[in-house]
Amino acid sequence: MSDSPIHFDDALGWLIEKLSEIARTPGPLPLWRTAEADVALVELIDRYWIGRDVRPDHLRAQADYPYYRPFYDAAWELCRRGILRPGRVAPRNRTHPDVIGDWFSITEFGKRWLAEQADHTFVPSDPGRLTEILLKFEPRYGHGFRQRASEAVACHRLGTYLASCVMAGAAAESILLALAIAKMGEEAAMKEYAGRSGRKAITDKIVHGLPGGTTEQFKSLCELLNYWRDQAGHGTASTISEIEAFHAISRLLRFAQFASDHWETLTR
Repeated sequence: MSDSPIHFDDALGWLIEKLSEIARTPGPLPLWRTAEADVALVELIDRYWIGRDVRPDHLRAQADYPYYRPFYDAAWELCRRGILRPGRVAPRNRTHPDVIGDWFSITEFGKRWLAEQADHTFVPSDPGRLTEILLKFEPRYGHGFRQRASEAVACHRLGTYLASCVMAGAAAESILLALAIAKMGEEAAMKEYAGRSGRKAITDKIVHGLPGGTTEQFKSLCELLNYWRDQAGHGTASTISEIEAFHAISRLLRFAQFASDHWETLTR
């Protein structure tokens, strides 16, 4: 099979973004008049590649359709999750599924789910791809972040889920320290951090004077740090599952993106 020019996770993330836009469209969608479905997948795929200067005739001339396969795989992954349903909105006694494959409808659950995704950073499922995305933040958050974020993903891949969560919390702490150093200077930040309730103290200094919404989001994302760093100190057996570990890494990525997007506001 030919190598695809786009990774599955990139296709999935882009498709979720476009479906979120479609789901938010008020009133009946124009596509209903032609195929009675919400999504014309092949049209979305063509739009993606044409926007990147790939000609439609070149798309269809490639053996094994490498430009299309990741998007079709992504669409069926969203079907598996209950976000999409193949075919028309309401087939109404049609005996031949003539649009299954290229046309999809968004489920009621899917509409709610897509609305929630509009404000979230997409988290890839492939460990290598996830590591690659996390490590792009190293220049801002430092080598300590790189080490801990990499180990969080590696531990998840190996099935050591408590360790994965603890490393995700430690990586989030690297983000907090980077913000504090940028805002207060290294000496003052480290002194504050080393004191009693140091994490809370520097968190309060970072959010001081910020708008309420930004403060609330920042503190919510910091809960990842507090929970997993404290969890590591308990001697009881852990019941952490794969799902919780992936959620911890997902929150780490969202924290890293949020802090990067609001860096000037958080450090002034």
